[in-house]
Amino acid sequence: MIFNRSHYEAVVVEYVTGLINDAQRERRYATSARSSKMLADSGTTLVKCFLHISKDEQQRRLQRRIDDPDRRWKIDESDLKARALWNNFQHAYELALGATTAPHAPGTWCRPTARATAT
Repeated sequence: MIFNRSHYEAVVVEYVTGLINDAQRERRYATSARSSKMLADSGTTLVKCFLHISKDEQQRRLQRRIDDPDRRWKIDESDLKARALWNNFQHAYELALGATTAPHAPGTWCRPTARATAT
């Protein structure tokens, strides 16, 4: 089964931006873990890969979008605000992976070195 990153991303973004607190984050991850266990118990194989680019690579991509008029539509103020919270997001992703990884639902960071690897 493949989950889009939004399965976890919503919790990460809401936590980092202060829309949910620690208890709410933990409750949502517990729900996710129970759902994963239910899927695994029904015979579904789960493997979670969190694709991760470096801070430098993210900066290069943002700058390319800013500099290229054909890509500029892809960027808005929220991207720049999120960039300022890089460390908070990294911590929140580590919490997500830690809270939702289990023997029946392994998870790992994937650090692609080229965009072609990540797609």
